[in-house]
Amino acid sequence: MTIIFFYNDNKFVTVVPGFGATGITIKPENKKKDKKKIKTHSMLGSILGTGISSSVVVSQTKASGNLFNKILNTDFVSSKNILIVALASVLGGFTGGMLEDKGKNQLKKIKEAIFQILSNIGFPLLFRNIFKNMNDKITAKSSKIIKQTSNFVSVFGGVILGAIVGSTIANKINDSICPDKAYKRKLGAKDFLIHVDDLPTAFAFAGVPYIDKLIPFILVSRGYEVGKQ
Repeated sequence: MTIIFFYNDNKFVTVVPGFGATGITIKPENKKKDKKKIKTHSMLGSILGTGISSSVVVSQTKASGNLFNKILNTDFVSSKNILIVALASVLGGFTGGMLEDKGKNQLKKIKEAIFQILSNIGFPLLFRNIFKNMNDKITAKSSKIIKQTSNFVSVFGGVILGAIVGSTIANKINDSICPDKAYKRKLGAKDFLIHVDDLPTAFAFAGVPYIDKLIPFILVSRGYEVGKQ
């Protein structure tokens, strides 16, 4: 009796003369699992960029005493400091991602960097400041609790509007660089979750002390989103 084995259409097939053929299905490798893996280099690059830039910001703080006292007196809610740390995070994540992918997916990373800078950093920060300044003028003669509450609301309103405007402009720029419908970037839940760093900002403007020290830790996500593309 001759038994024949062969592989066909993801199956190992056994043929026995007089008895027909039987097959065992071999499931193809699930490639989606790879996409869910944490990109180590991208994460480390973003953490490194955020850490170095935060150290520079702290070193420029004019406060006497030890390092801990300088950190406590560092204004992480200021536009200048947020831009420094966020852009360093993006640069670190991009560099780490390029090293990890050995130069592949460069265009996707550049497009995501543009999206992050405009939609999740630049325009939200711009509109946050505009709304905050408007609110300060409107509530100049109001009570402290009204000022604090309206500050919180105005900051978040500015961030959301800035994210929408920024994403629209970022997509137009990215389309001009290289039209790619497969990479058409839309604002999603993760983009608004990324703005969780604006919660400490809003609370800081509302008078909650030291909560802005959380901002550098949350800004790591900006760079990682770029590097993992």
